[in-house]
Amino acid sequence: MSSEREKLCTIRAVEVRYRGANLKVERVVGPAEAAAFGRKVVSDHAREHLVAVYLDGRHHPIAYQIVSVGIADQTLVHAREVLQPAILVGANALVLMHNHPSGDPTPSPEDREVTRRIAEAAKIIGISLLDHIVFTHSGPYTSIAQTLPDLLR
Repeated sequence: MSSEREKLCTIRAVEVRYRGANLKVERVVGPAEAAAFGRKVVSDHAREHLVAVYLDGRHHPIAYQIVSVGIADQTLVHAREVLQPAILVGANALVLMHNHPSGDPTPSPEDREVTRRIAEAAKIIGISLLDHIVFTHSGPYTSIAQTLPDLLR
């Protein structure tokens, strides 16, 4: 009997680091600050990591999450995995960022498609995707909001 009950009690764990006003990140006022934050959060630069920073109405960070960890040249992501925590913490906006272990911060066609899909889904629920930063461990980064702004509209 207990083994049947254990099978029915499986719970999916989700971790979102909610800090409210105490999150140790200043305003994410631009892509350089977002890339710097991404570098602090991502410790394994051999694999792609997608990080979401959730912002309040004044664009102060209130939470962040490593949404996905992939392999050397890709990571899987779905809009629901990015937006569910945004809803839970009451975010008004978000910034995505992910690393390119190759050292080339040029957004791939897949990066552009993910950005477009998440921006569209976020817009439907009243959350703004402000930017998607592609960064490298050594410093270079690309802001999709600056280089491909139509993807975020």
